[in-house]
Amino acid sequence: MVQGFGPDKVDIKATTQRGVCVANAPDYIAETVAVHLMALILAHYRNIVRGDRYVREGRWISGVPNRSWVER
Repeated sequence: MVQGFGPDKVDIKATTQRGVCVANAPDYIAETVAVHLMALILAHYRNIVRGDRYVREGRWISGVPNRSWVER
């Protein structure tokens, strides 16, 4: 198993013999990865997962929830 990314880790001769096309698109998903990373950082900072669980478990009845779900 080869770990890494980019064409430098691929045996081009072997893939060509097997009819496998190898392509390199270094900027293909860079923006998508950056946006996803920012979303994960914000979700962590704002306790989104913990708040979602709090609501789904039915612990938030109405009004402004207490901050007990934020406590670690």
